[in-house]
Amino acid sequence: MKATILRIFDGYDRATRRIDQVVQMVLAAGILLMFLLLLLSVASRYVINRPFFWLTEGAGYLSALVGLWGSSTCLRYSGHMQVNLLQDQLRKRGGALADIVAPGFVILANLLLLYYCYMMITAGYLFADMGRFEYSPSGFFIVFWPRLLLPSGFLLIGLQSLNVVGYAVRRIMGESASEPT
Repeated sequence: MKATILRIFDGYDRATRRIDQVVQMVLAAGILLMFLLLLLSVASRYVINRPFFWLTEGAGYLSALVGLWGSSTCLRYSGHMQVNLLQDQLRKRGGALADIVAPGFVILANLLLLYYCYMMITAGYLFADMGRFEYSPSGFFIVFWPRLLLPSGFLLIGLQSLNVVGYAVRRIMGESASEPT
């Protein structure tokens, strides 16, 4: 049973690693495109004296993409802020208890995050659907597509949160569990 659970976690980790590699490529392209859009916006405003408002708006949408999708990558590699006060106190009193309690808190926190992701995916899609035939303030974008960043970003965060749960379960099972890679 333990070997089957570990194989499932390994397969899921490999799948989320591939997804994360694609996300990182999209993030790199998004950051570069955001830089170019802002550079072009400044050039259009000060060189040809005709600002194109869709350039700044597009950069704003790319900023949302980088923030939401980048959060999933931060979660995968533990790049987020961590508060280890409870874990440090437990380690001082007895290492064995900390090895069970700390992963339990990680599992609990990530299960709450998964519920939040579910709520944001469903509400985010409804929000995006309201803008199916609505144009952005510049009139250049149909807002349905940029609003889809909300549910897609939380879907990616949820996938990586499940991966973190898998690593916490491994630690409880006594497996040497490095952080997701």
